Amino acid sequence: MNGWMGSILRVNLSNGKTVKEPLEENIAHHYVGGRGINTKILYDETKPGIDPLGPDNKMILGAGPCNGTLVPANSRLTISAKSPVTGFLGCSSSGGVFGVEMKYAGYDAIIIEGQSEKPVYLWIDNDHVELRDASALWGKTTFEGRKIIQREVGHPDIGVLGIGPAGENMVRFASVTSDWGRSHGKTGMGAVMGSKKLKAIAVRGTQGVKVARSDLIEKASKELLQDWRDNEVIIAQSNVTMEKVAKIYKEYGSTFFFTVENDVFGSAPIKNYQEGTWGEKAHPLYPDRLKEKYYLKPRSCFSCYVPDDRGYVITEGPFAGTWGTGLYNMHQYSVGSMIGVNDADALVRATALCDMYGMDISMIGAIIAWTMECYEKGILTEKDADGLRLEWGNSEVALKLIEMIAYRKGIGELLSEGIKKASETVGKGSEKFAMHVKGLAIDTPDLRAHKAWALGCAVATRGADHCMGFSQAEMGLGGWDPDPMRGEIWDGEKVKGSSEKDKGKMIKWLEDIRAFQNSMQVCVFVHYMPFAPRIGQPEMCAKYYNAVTGLDLTGRDVLHIGERIVNLEKAYNIREGWTRQDDNLPDRFLKETLPAGPAKGSVVDLEPMINEYYSERGWVKSGLPTREKLTALGLETVAYDLENRGKLGIQ
Repeated sequence: MNGWMGSILRVNLSNGKTVKEPLEENIAHHYVGGRGINTKILYDETKPGIDPLGPDNKMILGAGPCNGTLVPANSRLTISAKSPVTGFLGCSSSGGVFGVEMKYAGYDAIIIEGQSEKPVYLWIDNDHVELRDASALWGKTTFEGRKIIQREVGHPDIGVLGIGPAGENMVRFASVTSDWGRSHGKTGMGAVMGSKKLKAIAVRGTQGVKVARSDLIEKASKELLQDWRDNEVIIAQSNVTMEKVAKIYKEYGSTFFFTVENDVFGSAPIKNYQEGTWGEKAHPLYPDRLKEKYYLKPRSCFSCYVPDDRGYVITEGPFAGTWGTGLYNMHQYSVGSMIGVNDADALVRATALCDMYGMDISMIGAIIAWTMECYEKGILTEKDADGLRLEWGNSEVALKLIEMIAYRKGIGELLSEGIKKASETVGKGSEKFAMHVKGLAIDTPDLRAHKAWALGCAVATRGADHCMGFSQAEMGLGGWDPDPMRGEIWDGEKVKGSSEKDKGKMIKWLEDIRAFQNSMQVCVFVHYMPFAPRIGQPEMCAKYYNAVTGLDLTGRDVLHIGERIVNLEKAYNIREGWTRQDDNLPDRFLKETLPAGPAKGSVVDLEPMINEYYSERGWVKSGLPTREKLTALGLETVAYDLENRGKLGIQ
């Protein structure tokens, strides 16, 4: 098969056996790769109700047909398992080189099952696969572990996925770190690795990937690059025209979005979403300040011409010598404005600590913000927090909490369980200050100003998510030329973030194309920009996919496959006990108005949007898919499974 390597590696940690299995062609064609094939394996091979941190959970690493080819930004890798954070589907995507090396080693997916009795790491060198003792690595940070493994195997240029102390201690939102600071976060994949005593996976490959039409890949790539070069970012609400897209990202990465949210939309997440504008207090965290003080040379992922990443280092002060890679708007939010911290040194230090310990920074920001608001409201006291004064803006306390959570010390034992479980344990009304959906921290700008994003967070299959339903279009980014399939969605009032109109239709479309892109394993940021005529449209996805595989998909086929994947994910969650009540937002967004700024007075009217979204999906009002819908998507066996469980939607 062109694009696919045709093999899956199965590793059983309980008995130490490794088996190379064929990838069935019909599975590849129906689910593409990455997110799609991972979900198919998880649905077929695990039973509902298993312990996410037990031996019956399986962790699947999925590459896609585009990994390792000339398709731009093809370095993504998806890790999937049942999430110890939500109890539902867990999946996480990240860049780096691991997915490419895995393909070059000959594998489309790796299935990790069982549990080891002692710490091990997996070493893959093309067809050579072995489990090695990792006792000497246990307790090391992600950065330290990577260095040791590189020396042991004798190859500096290898792909390494590893966990830090947080994963070893099964902090429920522990992440898996790739390269130097790229993280598979949010859903607790690091905790799953820790439960299996799997410290790391290292891979080296030399085989290459066969494609059908390299000339067509080159042609499409030139079109994509031209769009990046020629189109400008236009913030319609303020009529501010920014510099060329590529230049912005070379200069600042995504950190410029924090400026836009604070100054233009009034939707920066301030003090656990109590406010949407921070005025001049936000300025120390602005991109020009970060660039001047910390940035090193810009860099990009494998086969990508958008350098939105850069190394950073603190050169003076108490944190001098702190270094890492990746400063994004997520960091400005999570360990900055969300907890009232505008000390840039502390923000950079917190970012590095989360990467080294192996913890998701958005979950860290949400749980610390929750503790600070509980302290403010008198629900938590200094006695509850081991003598810590949990005041807004107390960066010293925030940094201490990060360490305590990673090692489950003191109040860190409670917080390591995640924001949903922690708030339910404390009670006393603290639940209403827990900003999450299905247990996953909300990590977006304030949803009251961005209604499509609000709906996307509420209905996303993995819980609150800033990517699956992210619509830059509703931010007022203009200048695109809509194609026939989305022209009726992307116009005038329908696209405004302040309006709930037609957002169900918009999110359905976005989720379907994102599912396909996540399965191709291309970066959804580079391949989705609404201000460029061709980027992110189904036809462009089909063009790349066909050039790689030699198949003949249309844009509508792309959306159909994406819809199949989303419905399979939904079915997985339904088996695990999902109900319509799980597709919801905290009351803060539904009942409390934004107090000031351009979005002053806004709340989210969620129910009508959810009703429209379910209708667009062909689901019943309870959110359950029907037999007719599942059958139309080629999911007949899933329909039969749900029917036997009494969980199939009836019209």
